[in-house]
Amino acid sequence: MANTEEEKREGSVKDLDNGVGEDDLQDKLEDDEASPAEENGENAEKSKVVKSTSNLFETLHAGRPKDEEPHIKKTMKNKKEKIEYIVRVDTEELGIVEDEFEDLQSLFQLFDHDEDGVLSIREAARVLKCLGFPHNEEEAKNLIEPISADKTGFSLSFNEYLNLVSAARRVEPNEDILVEVLKGFDEDETGKITERKFKQVMRTKEGVSDDEINMMLSEYFKHTGETREEDEENSFIDYRVFAKMLQS
Repeated sequence: MANTEEEKREGSVKDLDNGVGEDDLQDKLEDDEASPAEENGENAEKSKVVKSTSNLFETLHAGRPKDEEPHIKKTMKNKKEKIEYIVRVDTEELGIVEDEFEDLQSLFQLFDHDEDGVLSIREAARVLKCLGFPHNEEEAKNLIEPISADKTGFSLSFNEYLNLVSAARRVEPNEDILVEVLKGFDEDETGKITERKFKQVMRTKEGVSDDEINMMLSEYFKHTGETREEDEENSFIDYRVFAKMLQS
């Protein structure tokens, strides 16, 4: 049975008589006053909204407004810290469904190394490459500039990133842009990409179904007279020819 408050104090006086220091005594009293949740081994989840104010954040993202809203919140559970992005946009309005949101968030997290909810221009360019968008720094800057609050460093917050993905999908690419997008997946610079990679790129376009992608591929192979292999890794698309065909 737990000691009464009076018994605790008496014990504390005895500790002083026995040479226990005041700091040690204070620690002991705090331990005695632990919450029932702690005594029962329970770990209540606690969360707090965090605004990045570190020198590192200011150095990496110096162009961001000083008074902007926080991008992340930290949750403590089982004595472990978890970072969550604060979503302030309407994903349904942006045309981003739940499963797709999870994929987009995971991709953002992959490059958000300092976990502050903001990507540098270089990190953002890598994300854009993974999504099949124009991705060298100049191209990334042109995509980010109209959306980002950072008008000097062109950093990209998580909510700005969601807006960018939605806006970029609504743009109909011209031949040059389409070639540049597909070229980003041509690692060996052969002028061709596999059918699998081609489908991966086309699926990032809003409103493009698998049936429509297959129709485009059928038209391409009919146009070129090439044989379409069953294995998507052995079936290749000349993206310059495809882009020209699509724009004709």
